[in-house]
Parts: sequence; structure tokens; C-alpha cells
Amino acid sequence: MHARAAVLFCLAAPPTALLAQTTHQVGPGGFAQIRDALAVAAPGDEIVVAPGVYAQFSATVGVTIRASTPGAASVVYDLAFAPPGCLQNALCATFQGPTLFQIPTGQTAVVSGLRFLPTTQATPVPGVFVRHRVVVAGIVTFEACDFAADDVTPLNVGQGSHVSLIGCTLVGGGATLTAHGMSVTLATVTAVGSSFTGNAPVTSAPGSGIDMPSGAKLHGSELVVTGGASSFGQSPALRASASTVWLADSVLTGGGTACPIAASGGSLGLARTVLAPTAGCPVLPNRSLLGVDQPTPPTNGTAYTLHFQTDPNLPVFVYAANAIGSASLPGLFEQPICLGGVFFAGAGVADGNGLLSLSWPMPAGAFVGTPLWLQGVSGATLPLQLSPLTGGIVR
Repeated sequence: MHARAAVLFCLAAPPTALLAQTTHQVGPGGFAQIRDALAVAAPGDEIVVAPGVYAQFSATVGVTIRASTPGAASVVYDLAFAPPGCLQNALCATFQGPTLFQIPTGQTAVVSGLRFLPTTQATPVPGVFVRHRVVVAGIVTFEACDFAADDVTPLNVGQGSHVSLIGCTLVGGGATLTAHGMSVTLATVTAVGSSFTGNAPVTSAPGSGIDMPSGAKLHGSELVVTGGASSFGQSPALRASASTVWLADSVLTGGGTACPIAASGGSLGLARTVLAPTAGCPVLPNRSLLGVDQPTPPTNGTAYTLHFQTDPNLPVFVYAANAIGSASLPGLFEQPICLGGVFFAGAGVADGNGLLSLSWPMPAGAFVGTPLWLQGVSGATLPLQLSPLTGGIVR
């Protein structure tokens, strides 16, 4: 039973600098493609995408890309939009298949309610195929998005990036090549209420749900992570090398009889996390971490509720912002800060089981389309524990 604290705070209109400067419509009556809207968008603009199927795109400016109906706008790879001459060049065709986010320093992008779907298409070069995937460089938040790909990892987070995932599904599919649910290299990812699945190809090694080959950070809560198994081997749910991982209130399942976590070097912290199978696997230490669950996104006219879990009887403080940030204060907070321009949102004390629910009323019609992000803080000693990022675009 969660301890409950009804919290009221004033959702003041965000500062002018945080409001979308211009809203661009994609679909009937607007731009034909997302890429067309991006070509004219300025930092802070909003792109609203009508239901339909759209071509891959490159985002090189910090904007919000939002499906008008979450889950009804899909992105696939369309050969008609390949760079000129690319399909005749094996190297270009192999590596020019993604939807690409290259967000400049000092800007952030938000993507809400889009589906990035598998596309595998033959090129004029014999034996060379284009496979759709998403590649990120910069600070990007994905909320209520789906990622799937055939024979490639659908979400690839590159060096120096900070990606937040809220309520997302990531599936590495295909029967030929190894495909993880997500790959993170020299970057930071926070995730809440998301699932990651590796594939089980018949002609290659299986994929992990999450692959962290080098120097990455993962801060997650309420995750479901699953590894694949095939005749070529069995994969852990999470594979991490020289990386830092904080996981709370999650379920990790290895493929076949594989241990759910394969970690070498780095640091691993788990709290209230279910691991399977466990036979023959090393015993992993439990930590004091702040977990968070977001049952539903912020929606106008309803109460927005977050469930926190920490050690018994600890206070939890919640801060909010209308903008995403990326910072670290290692002496004060153990995990990365994800908010920019914060304001105090509320507080409560966990019950004897470490559970706390906080609710906020969302005024009907007042903030539809406004970004609202939250992060909790708790702990009895320094450094304090942060929850991963929650929130979203108010629906």
C-alpha cells in the first residue's frame, strides 16, 4: 500500500524562452514530410505530426516532434529520400539508413508518440541492404515512442549524448544478424517504464536487451529487459563493459540459461530488481536507490500520479521543469540531473515499506502540448539519490 500525499502546486505558464516559437504541421494541410518541417524549423519550435507513415529524417536542431495522436505516426526508411548516389555505394548504403538526431550543444530535442518501424530494402549493389535504425548524438528525450528494427539495433546512442526514455518499447528483431534492443557507447541514458528486447537470429549470435560496450551510464526504473537465445548462443538481458548502471524495480531475463547481467569493470547498483535465471550466476549486491513509476503520462483534466520507492520512512522531494537538461554533481547527487530551470513540485515521506505516491491535478485544457518533466530526490546520506526522469508532453 503506497503512502499517499496529495500535492498541489501552481503550474505557471513556462517562460517565453521555453515556449515553442512556431508550430509546424506535418500531414494533411501541412508539410508532406517531417524532414520538410525540420528544414525550416528553428530551436524551440514544435512539429506536430498527423497520423500516417513518413520517411526517415535528420534532426539537426533542438525541436519538439510530437505525434498529434500518440502511436499513430510512423517513421520508415524510404529509398526515395536516400542521399544522391548513396544506393550505388556499398559503404554509404550500409551506414546511411538511419533516422538521425544530431542536436547541437546547448539545444535539446523531444520526440513524443512516434513509432520507428523496421525497414529492410535492397539496394542496386548486390547483397547490400538498407536497414532503418535511429542514431542519436546530443540531448534527446523520447516519450511514448516505439523502436523496432530488423538485423540492426533500433536505437544507437553515441558518444557524449544524453537520452531519456519514458514509456518506450525497443525491440531488436530480424533473423540474420545480431540486434540488441539498445546500444549505448560513451553516453548516458535514463529510462522509466520502458522495455528492451534482443533478437534471436537463426544465423548469428543473439542480441541483448541493452548493450553497453564502453564507458556508458544507465539509470533506470520499472524496466523490462530481455536477452535472446539461438543455436549460436545465449545473451544476457544487459551486457555492460566499463560502464555505470543503476537499476531499480526492474525485471531482467537472460536468454535461455544465460545470466541476466554480464558486467565487466565499471559499477553496478541494483534495488528491488528481479533477475532470472540465477542458477550459476554471481550474487549481485543490492543498493539504496530511488525508483519511480509513472502509470500514465500527464493528461489535462486528470490527476497526474507518480509512485516512488526508496528505503522506509525516507523523505522524497520532487522537482519539475519545462525543459530538459544534463548535468552531474557527483558530491551531492549520485545520478545525473535531467532537468533545466527547476522549480519545487512537492514532497512526502515513504511509508514503512519505502512506498510513496504523489499526485498533482492537471487543469483541464490549460497546458495541452506543454512539456512537463519531473525528477525525485531522496537519501539519508550524501550523495543523494535521484530518480530517472519522468513526465512528458501534456496530453
